Amino acid sequence: MKLIYAAGSKIPSNTANSVHVMRMCEALAGHGHDVTLLAKQGDAAVGDVFGHYGIRVRFGIETVPFANRSGLLGYLRRLDGLLDADLIIGRYLYPLVLAQVRGRRTVYESHVLPTGRQRLLERWYFSRPGVLRHVVITEALKRRYDATGLPEPVAGRVVIPDAAVDPGPSAGTGEQENLVIGYAGGWYAGRGIELIADLATRFPQHRFRIAGGDAAGLGRLGLQVTSNMSCAGYLPHGQVAEFLKPCDILVAPYRCRVSAYGDAGDISEFFSPMKLFEYMALGKAIVCSDLPVLHEILDETTGVLVDAGDVEAWVRALERLDADRDELRRLGHAARDRFVARHTWEQRSRRLLAGL
Repeated sequence: MKLIYAAGSKIPSNTANSVHVMRMCEALAGHGHDVTLLAKQGDAAVGDVFGHYGIRVRFGIETVPFANRSGLLGYLRRLDGLLDADLIIGRYLYPLVLAQVRGRRTVYESHVLPTGRQRLLERWYFSRPGVLRHVVITEALKRRYDATGLPEPVAGRVVIPDAAVDPGPSAGTGEQENLVIGYAGGWYAGRGIELIADLATRFPQHRFRIAGGDAAGLGRLGLQVTSNMSCAGYLPHGQVAEFLKPCDILVAPYRCRVSAYGDAGDISEFFSPMKLFEYMALGKAIVCSDLPVLHEILDETTGVLVDAGDVEAWVRALERLDADRDELRRLGHAARDRFVARHTWEQRSRRLLAGL
């Protein structure tokens, strides 16, 4: 099929949503589809955008400058010239509305609940016969959508969690006397970087590898940078797996309120963090905040779930895994097995298009 992926992401950028759309396009192209990604133009120049994201299967990319409202008009005009495609897929509602006005077939993917004007647009959009499928990332988000009474597309409202690349399992996990504890991700509200800094002071014998911000950033947050912490700063997504491979434990210390990129809105009730799937793919023991929605990804057989606000519980969880290296490795193996069975981009893209 000839596919257009209409994204509201900036390409390139350091956001998780840009990683998501690049990986989905790669997976769709890997299945033999003719894929073009239409996206907003990123703020920084990158010599090889595919290398930046670690993409191996290439596809078409068109980006549109998007400094103000005129950017949306330019984006929609460019999309109008691409509507000879068999299917338009996207997480960005405005181009999908245009595609419906033009009588095209669409698949809409939601990661958050819309507000304001977009909520009204969704009501019109879901009334259209060309809307084939609505993809949401968690059962919790599906329940919220179902409660709105919006019409369900012909191929249904389906839950397809996020995914990750398979970098292969890491060797040597848990074999050194002192552990290496890792984190990669954003430092904005609700991501728990302050908890990681606290844990580093509690475990001076262990090393903490952190990507996503630098030591100066910790200082601006009023956090202590200890000698056992190494901060790599922002890494292109294609380098994150290699950065985390030396780690024994990977942490996801989400707080009870979690913001999306830009500290906008609380998504803790229905989010599906890509970070957890990337952690699972590496075959590492995962210590994660015990938020209800995250039980859709992890359970006691694949990770250690800890009260988000209880620092002492986090300390006990790390002490337990330090003392029981067999359990540490068992959790990592179980997490990777679940990832391989359910959460690759190839599997996700096939499910998105199944039967269409």
